[in-house]
Amino acid sequence: MICCPAMADFLSKEELQALSDELSKLSPWHVREFYQKVWAACGLAAGVPRPRVIQELVTAWKLLRKWK
Repeated sequence: MICCPAMADFLSKEELQALSDELSKLSPWHVREFYQKVWAACGLAAGVPRPRVIQELVTAWKLLRKWK
């Protein structure tokens, strides 16, 4: 039996958009710093990362990729 993560573990579309908007107001250096912090939180040493953390990582990655 596969256990599904609770819905509270996910960011809603509105929350994702708000995060993207907030990150886009920051400098590339600060976004890169946020990305590195979230990337470290995704490490498997503490277990499987929560979906919310993965969503934050992908959102920061997309913004950095767009600026490249």
